[in-house]
Amino acid sequence: MKEKESRKEGRVRDLASAHPSAIDVASSAKAAGEKLRRLKTEKFPVAKDNKLVGRTNDPNPDRSAARFGHDPDSTTIGETGLSEAIYCYEDQSPDEAKKIMMDHGLAHMSVVDRDLRIVGIVSLKSLKALEAGKPSKPKKRKAA
Repeated sequence: MKEKESRKEGRVRDLASAHPSAIDVASSAKAAGEKLRRLKTEKFPVAKDNKLVGRTNDPNPDRSAARFGHDPDSTTIGETGLSEAIYCYEDQSPDEAKKIMMDHGLAHMSVVDRDLRIVGIVSLKSLKALEAGKPSKPKKRKAA
């Protein structure tokens, strides 16, 4: 019981993916759109040099760019208009992170240090699993 309690009271960094995969601000709208559709999300962190700069707010930035007459291959995600970055600090509790995500309707959220460098990405699914008493290990995946 103590182990379960300590994980629940731990830091959100312990639940975050080991390989943060934010979309680089210089990525094409086409590449960003493919990633967002693959992840089945529209709100995803955007970084420059591993530092959080904003988030996407459109599951199809490539299609939106094309609709306005821009080439999705040469238009960057940074040029499509980013929303305010939503994040939590690495030393915040899982409960605090879950509340931020629920308040903003996020499936994924950046976990940052105090300089806004991304140290991981946490999913709402993993936070809900922890709350239900089914701690899940973050998936080890290649950065996309």
